[in-house]
Amino acid sequence: MNNPNVNYQNMNNPNMINPNMNYQPYPHIMPPPQQQMGMFLNDWKSTLAPIKSCRIKQQFDDREFLADYIMGMKLDFNNKYLILDSATEILKFTAIENSECFNRNCFPKMCIPINMKILRHGKELARPDIVVEKDCSFTVCCLNRPIIKMYDFSDNNNKKLIGTIRTPFSCCSFKFDLFDASNKKIIYMDDTCCQISILCPCPFGPFKFSDYYLRDAKTNERIAHLQKEVPFLKFIKRDIDNYTLNFEDVKNPEWKMMLLAFSLFLDYIYYDTK
Repeated sequence: MNNPNVNYQNMNNPNMINPNMNYQPYPHIMPPPQQQMGMFLNDWKSTLAPIKSCRIKQQFDDREFLADYIMGMKLDFNNKYLILDSATEILKFTAIENSECFNRNCFPKMCIPINMKILRHGKELARPDIVVEKDCSFTVCCLNRPIIKMYDFSDNNNKKLIGTIRTPFSCCSFKFDLFDASNKKIIYMDDTCCQISILCPCPFGPFKFSDYYLRDAKTNERIAHLQKEVPFLKFIKRDIDNYTLNFEDVKNPEWKMMLLAFSLFLDYIYYDTK
């Protein structure tokens, strides 16, 4: 029995194409989606890449204040730093030290083993973005100079070396060399330690700011600027300092993070007194 709703004449015509027949005789395999730039970069690199300048603020630790002024004990606890975008004053990263209390209070600064985690604001401490490490070393003058290693931990907590920071021995200057993962020197700093703000730090006038300039290892041209600021909290806690890091010509987010690690290490070694 013929169905009155079916046009058998059109079905028998081989030249007639049914507009409702949009399916294919075989399963259609969809091509894999194309990964577009900017859509998958939900990590620390995408957070740090657009930042041109950042402020590094050391957090005040009440325990050190109580131990020093109430109990009369010179105890040193783990440091914590807030890293903000200078343009917006929005918190971007937090750096938290995780060193043992005995090592911090009994060993010289150059010899202390260091473990510091850097993570984006709101991220769990157990899943850091960056880990900065230094082994315990018996450093005397030019012997066994400390080496800082910075690892990317964002890939399921798998270590990936980004670069290293070394401090050559110098009598009257601050020297730092920054190397990439292949041990190639990329950036260095060699500035005098005789600035008036270093010899007599105070939170006012010319005693408030110290300037450090980082240079390209090939051209010796200045590519970044670190400025140390002495806050008024210096009168309460002697080893607290703030920094402003201008990336200037540094665009690579990995090297921006290296400069952040360098800034924290500079504060830890030379300004974090016991």
